[in-house]
Amino acid sequence: MTHSTLTPDPVLRRSADRALVTVTVPAPSESTDAGDRFDVELSNARRNVVELLDSTPDVDAESTADRLVDALRAHGHADAMTLVGVAGPDDIAVFATAETLPAGAVAGPLPALGELIAAQQTWIPHALVMVDRIGADVELVTAGHEEIDLTVDGESQHITKSNPGGWSQRRFQQRAEEQWEENLRLVADRLTQETRDRHLQLIALTGDETAVAMLQDLLPDDLQDLVVDLETGGRADDGSADHVQEEADAAVRRAAAYHRASRQRAVTDAVGRGDGVTGRHDVLRALFEGRVETLVVHLRAAADAHAYIGDEPTQIVADSARLHELDLPATRVPLADGAMAAAAATGAEVVVVQDALTDYPDGLAASLRGHDALG
Repeated sequence: MTHSTLTPDPVLRRSADRALVTVTVPAPSESTDAGDRFDVELSNARRNVVELLDSTPDVDAESTADRLVDALRAHGHADAMTLVGVAGPDDIAVFATAETLPAGAVAGPLPALGELIAAQQTWIPHALVMVDRIGADVELVTAGHEEIDLTVDGESQHITKSNPGGWSQRRFQQRAEEQWEENLRLVADRLTQETRDRHLQLIALTGDETAVAMLQDLLPDDLQDLVVDLETGGRADDGSADHVQEEADAAVRRAAAYHRASRQRAVTDAVGRGDGVTGRHDVLRALFEGRVETLVVHLRAAADAHAYIGDEPTQIVADSARLHELDLPATRVPLADGAMAAAAATGAEVVVVQDALTDYPDGLAASLRGHDALG
């Protein structure tokens, strides 16, 4: 499979912004008392935020907690298992995930988004395409977790044949096949456009076997490696939709796991060649200098470590003395949060995992841009 970035851009971009507090709130949605349970979770979150910020200078803890809870409530709990809210000095951001994350609240100068990014990276942006010989129903899931439903239909003329015979039958079949191809070319053109514009990383096809094969043949060569044939279901509303969705979800998770593993192996190989670095000191130095191409963060290994940042997230060091030498303030931050913020600010790819394939010192490893090893 071809590689493209794993990190959902809106979440990673937010990781580089200043914050006051980050909260994680379960979002019950499948029980009859889901609304009441959600209200309890929001009440707990509000109480935790007030306690965390109550002694923070120049911060109105009550007002911040109210703004954050209002934003979470406005988002709602129907379309996610977990909501993550970040309160900054001037604004609120809310992210949703289909993964279950533990409830909690963390105060700090940077958003605590490592768990969310790790959860989001268990899937990839994709298209589920349910196709027949007339067209297709397409479900898109973008990097920002936006869900978009499309229908692309051609003409149904000549699709259903009565039962002509002889030369008439051959002519009818030829005209039908030409119509199928014309219809599916419309689907292929739209799917190609959406895949490229939205940087989708998987195309899951299901439906009429002939239509699936024809559609795949009509897709351009550079998209062929993204295609997975689910070999199940179709466009009809016959009760198979849940099974199709389960198969699609499984395919998405397999592809995401492949991408994560391949990026980790690429970074490990770069380190072995001398084109990458590991450990807090060397990785933070590379981030400070803007030379990181891909950053791997192993959350558990980095959990107890820290870094220091200056006025900007890119001003990140392992030793606060370095910032003082530059006449910059030194703010202590969790190592994972600081490294992800610096990577986001410098345009590096970020791969976040709970358990890495390789044990990296301090839970950090990075490949370097232009294979420029540190001297």
